[in-house]
Amino acid sequence: MKQEPVPENAGQKINWFGRHRLVIWGLVLLVFVLAANSAIFLNLRALEFNRSQVYRSLELEIGQTAMNYVLSKDDFQNRKGITIFAAVVINLLLIGILFLLYMLGRTNRRLAGQNRHLRQTQAQLHREEKTKSLMISAITHSAIQYLTVLDGSVQNLLFRHDKNEAGPANLGQTLKLMKENTRSLNQIIENLNDHEKLCQGHIDLLPEDLNVVRLIRAVLHGLAGLAAEKNAGFDFKSPDEEVLVRADPHRAEQVIMNLVHNAVKFSPFGGRIDIWLSREAETIKIFVRDQGSGIEPKNWENIFEPFVRLHKEIKGTGLGLSTSRNLIRLMGGELGVAESTPGRGATFFFTLPESNRG
Repeated sequence: MKQEPVPENAGQKINWFGRHRLVIWGLVLLVFVLAANSAIFLNLRALEFNRSQVYRSLELEIGQTAMNYVLSKDDFQNRKGITIFAAVVINLLLIGILFLLYMLGRTNRRLAGQNRHLRQTQAQLHREEKTKSLMISAITHSAIQYLTVLDGSVQNLLFRHDKNEAGPANLGQTLKLMKENTRSLNQIIENLNDHEKLCQGHIDLLPEDLNVVRLIRAVLHGLAGLAAEKNAGFDFKSPDEEVLVRADPHRAEQVIMNLVHNAVKFSPFGGRIDIWLSREAETIKIFVRDQGSGIEPKNWENIFEPFVRLHKEIKGTGLGLSTSRNLIRLMGGELGVAESTPGRGATFFFTLPESNRG
């Protein structure tokens, strides 16, 4: 049976006295030590003062012999020594108790730190377990969808072959669908591979001076068929025909492809996808805007977590945005949500360093 994780703030709601009880008792003992020492000192002073007064009185009334009999100097010194010895023993005992309280407090703090670390580790394991479950669910769901389409298409072709019938009238469309689903399955595997490489820090980048305008146009051309299926259109604007950035061509294309593909996927039938560029200091900023259902502000960061999918009914693994952000950051840029209103679409952006080639 799966054990529920302990919340990170478990055991933290302890009252102030409970957290500092050892310090409080230490202060109480310290005050007691000071009070005891003060009392002993005052007692010695009073004893010496009384002895002096008694000596004067007796010396006047009964003479030196009787005075020595009543309270000799040796008796006074003995009593004083006993009092001082008792004071030293009491102080040593109290110092020992204070040291013991200090060691207990130190041990308590160390155990509290270990307990916090244990809770954090357990919470991390819980998050990883949740991520693993999301991964398996997302991959299984997407793979089954693509394989179902492929299986249906192949079964249809095999059935016609066995019956010695001619191929379907829309054979080209069927083969195109099979190719598209095969490409999607390959994309799932590639995303998983990239995710693993990014987690391990083993991904290699080969940055070069790259004309991002030409790259975007190539991506839009490659996705024209997908956009046509939804009767969607692209509107791309750039200040120049050549805008150079410093980036890995393959990875930059992967990021643009993912953002534009998502924009088409989440846009309604007949929608429009806007893409434009801007310069900010030594950075090129690329925007992609769709006309989809939008994203609530509370989910602007959640969607960049691996395997997170807000729309379960739409195909995908939830790895595209996470992988894209990590790739852009490795190339010295940033990727995020520029703006989004539920029901009115979303605008994503990413930045890349501008090439310093003159």
